[in-house]
Amino acid sequence: MSNSEKNTSNIQTCSSVFARDEKKNVSNTFSTITNKATSLTKSIFSIFKLCSPFKTDASLGRPKVLILGTGWGFMKLAKGLDVNSNDIKVISPNKYFCFTPLLTQIVSNRLPREVCEIPINELTYRGNKEVIKYIQGLALDIDKENKEVIYFDSEKKKQERIPYDYLIINVGNEDSSIVPGIKEYALYLRNVEDSIKMRDAVVNCFKEVNANWDKMSDDEKRKKLTFIVAGGGPTGVEVSGAFAELTKNFLSKNEYKKLAPFINIKIIEMANKLLPTAGDKVSGYTKYVLSSLAGIEILLETKLKSVSKDYVVIQKEGGDEELIPYGVFVWASGASPNSLTKQICDKVEEQSFFKKAIVVDERLQVHGIPNAYALGDCALVRPRKLAERSKEIYQNALKSSFGPTVKYLRDNFSIKAFPQMFNLSKVADLPKNEEILTEEDFKNLLEKLDSMYHSPPPTAQGASQQGEYLVKLFNDYPSDKEKQDCPAFIYYWNGSTCYIYDDNIAIYTPFGSMLGGIHTKYIWRLAYTTLNPSSRSRSLLSKNWFNPFGMFAGGYKNDEIYKMNNISH
Repeated sequence: MSNSEKNTSNIQTCSSVFARDEKKNVSNTFSTITNKATSLTKSIFSIFKLCSPFKTDASLGRPKVLILGTGWGFMKLAKGLDVNSNDIKVISPNKYFCFTPLLTQIVSNRLPREVCEIPINELTYRGNKEVIKYIQGLALDIDKENKEVIYFDSEKKKQERIPYDYLIINVGNEDSSIVPGIKEYALYLRNVEDSIKMRDAVVNCFKEVNANWDKMSDDEKRKKLTFIVAGGGPTGVEVSGAFAELTKNFLSKNEYKKLAPFINIKIIEMANKLLPTAGDKVSGYTKYVLSSLAGIEILLETKLKSVSKDYVVIQKEGGDEELIPYGVFVWASGASPNSLTKQICDKVEEQSFFKKAIVVDERLQVHGIPNAYALGDCALVRPRKLAERSKEIYQNALKSSFGPTVKYLRDNFSIKAFPQMFNLSKVADLPKNEEILTEEDFKNLLEKLDSMYHSPPPTAQGASQQGEYLVKLFNDYPSDKEKQDCPAFIYYWNGSTCYIYDDNIAIYTPFGSMLGGIHTKYIWRLAYTTLNPSSRSRSLLSKNWFNPFGMFAGGYKNDEIYKMNNISH
């Protein structure tokens, strides 16, 4: 008799015993039913265990999916993963998802913190049901042999282990330390608390100078009211613009007007333009707004050498080192791998050649850790190299009807397997479609394709697309074999935005750019209201940005936001 038949027989036997026991005296009924119910439960449990296609979750028969981190990738995973087919848990020290695109709006005091600070249970619950188990803690290490994560549990105050069947690493990165002194003295913009800290630092400088006006020398006032931002990318531009807006707000009050001659906001950038990855038109507009409208001093082709408690040392290209005293210094020019990423790079042999991020393949699978995926700022996508197989590919091409041609590559190596093929049409001096290539020319072409591939940038857009990709991979390709057949991840840049200063906004896309104007302002507002995953936050944004009595009416007043953010002015 099979195990299933035995278990079925057990159930039938238990049922008949129940029937007989009901006829016994009342004093024995409760005890008997309890004992037989326990036996029945064990039999049913045994049947479910035998019939389950997975041996991974004793109670539900679902594979255990463990997510580390609650960034943009997690937000997409939480909203899209099939919670009925997977037993999902997430470990993170953060109780909130941070809506990063609007952090500088908190710095400038245009928006309340609640807009960007979204409680994690808004993502882990669907209705009143918790569908993703949240564990507050910090992942410390991965035991790949036993498929367990070692983490520090913040509630239990001790190290714990948790098993997984599939691991998704989304831990981001941490503050950079590449320049001497920035770790000790710089402010960073990574979350809501950083926004508040940054704004308070500027506000306190205004208050301190105002309160000690007669006691401070002009040089002391000038130092305290000098705000320096290192980095001319989107974050640096937005932070410097936010400082200018804060300054404008304070100078509108009579008691602070006397501070104006001593205030100096500087932005430092090594490249020869702001927003280096944007086009010249966007960069030029950004420079005009910051310098001419916001009154910010722009130092291009300037390298930050070191930072101390009271001053920074910079060096312009071809010039001498210069010392600049400051009141507030912000680093907005890159980050470093966090402790878990470093652990993986040090311990996993396949990761040892690159120490700055977790290397993943074209399906976001971590090299050297089975059933593990990584995405977002902590991951570097490196698809299989075509050039490493150039000899094999060339020999196969010779046997084909096309021969070693561009057409052969187009027809046999799709972007679904090799994402670098996406750039084939962009190769300089690309041979004609049916031109027969020598083995050397064929290899050179493959090497060009490999070199033209770039991992997605460490942005919210990149992490979101990777999160959406993993949702599709887990939902549509449930088995291990199916996951290996899933099409490769391909990143599409859909455009970027930069809030520069005082509602002057740049939107640049693959199809063109919009620079300033009321239309750009409201397209930007509508986009970020829609993208925010929290209904509460969307409501706050709508109140502040849109008014039912007219698009040009205001929302919160500045004083109201100060009150909501619990600061005085």
